[in-house]
Amino acid sequence: MSDNPLEIVGQAACANLLSKGMYVTGMIDPGEVDRSDGYCWCNQTQNMYGPDDQYVDRASCVAGRQCYVSRI
Repeated sequence: MSDNPLEIVGQAACANLLSKGMYVTGMIDPGEVDRSDGYCWCNQTQNMYGPDDQYVDRASCVAGRQCYVSRI
């Protein structure tokens, strides 16, 4: 077991944020921790970097990022 505590992000994730965990559980709760291996990618770029050339992960793909797309 890891000594790193899991971070809960209190904001909705970008609609373009994808993770292997989504395919295992069939859904991702925008307020919860991604319980997969942590590997995420952007649906828009199909890469681990977003359209703004910044790294993609659950903690950084939130409102305020230039390329953020709301789920609503």
